[in-house]
Amino acid sequence: MKSEFKICCIVPTLNRPADVIRLAESFYAAEKINDIKFELVLVDNSADSNLETLFSTLDFGVTVKYLKETTKGLSHARNCGVKYGLLDSDYICTIDDDIIVPIDFFIRLKNTLTKNSTAMIIGGRVELFNPLDLPITIKTDMNWSSFDGINLFGYLFGCCLIIKKSVFNEIGLFDINLGAGTKNGGSEDSDLIYRIWQEQKQSSFENSSIVYDPQYFVYHNHGRRELIYAQKLNANYQKGQGGFFYKHIFILKDKYVMKLAWWELQKDLKKLFVERKAISKWYNRLLGAIYYRQAP
Repeated sequence: MKSEFKICCIVPTLNRPADVIRLAESFYAAEKINDIKFELVLVDNSADSNLETLFSTLDFGVTVKYLKETTKGLSHARNCGVKYGLLDSDYICTIDDDIIVPIDFFIRLKNTLTKNSTAMIIGGRVELFNPLDLPITIKTDMNWSSFDGINLFGYLFGCCLIIKKSVFNEIGLFDINLGAGTKNGGSEDSDLIYRIWQEQKQSSFENSSIVYDPQYFVYHNHGRRELIYAQKLNANYQKGQGGFFYKHIFILKDKYVMKLAWWELQKDLKKLFVERKAISKWYNRLLGAIYYRQAP
């Protein structure tokens, strides 16, 4: 059994000083353990330097590093942190700036890594922090599972991932044309997971390479309380899905993704013509496909 886990935690942020303060407070309050060597890397994606000044005043209770990434986009910021973390880490942990970690975060982190020692990527549970917020962008399933290649979107959340260093060496970084800050406002995490699954099918990784383990979890303090925000968020995610489909079907010629997209489209067409239900997500997916095609 591994005696010490070396983990680099990547936290991208863009103009959210209040969220960064709350995140720092939660890490400071979390119980520390000796079996984890943990470094938090805050990647500032904002145009000004105000956050760097704030960062210097905060106590996260762990080793911290400030990095500046001037190219806009969540994937750019994450990749900046990943490149730093690959220098001296076993695992890369991704957390968003509007996350609150539980007081037993490090204990859960160690137990999850020990339990899932062959996993290449582990996703955790995402609970709602404030009950007044809409119950969106959370994942509360209490059952452990491994990815079967069917549920392409939302199986794991990018705000709560643990990724083995070797993953990035094998398949590369996050796709910079997917995710928040681009016209394809999501699916950068789904794209990474699918690429790992494809690598797994070629026997480069262990069979249990992609798992969801609810014992590892964080709180999401997203602050969205009006339905219009949820609708905009869903539209962005659907555009990201369209970008994912375009990439894997038209660029990478992936017949498996083509089949899954066709089967899903057939089910939604049945809802439209038989059950009289709209399928606006395919309009957004079409836009996302166009945006991905036009991306530099």
